[in-house]
Amino acid sequence: MVKKTREQPKSNNTNGSSLEDYSQLIDVTNKDLRLRGHKASLEVRKDRFYIRGTFPVGNEERKRASISTGIKASIKGVALAETRLLD
Repeated sequence: MVKKTREQPKSNNTNGSSLEDYSQLIDVTNKDLRLRGHKASLEVRKDRFYIRGTFPVGNEERKRASISTGIKASIKGVALAETRLLD
């Protein structure tokens, strides 16, 4: 007997674009940033874009941290988050 399984629906955010759509775009954007010499990258946590990188904390001390961009995770938000990363 073959057990039938239902496909799980894709996780959609509030504007209808799936996680897979913009996660691939984020991967391409991060690779492009690396090629241009930027060490920070974009990541999604809690349906928001974060800038992840090593930033100065105190006197000559640097620490890996994530900084919220305040942008909701979406396809349109990838370009805006990249702009904030470059500023």
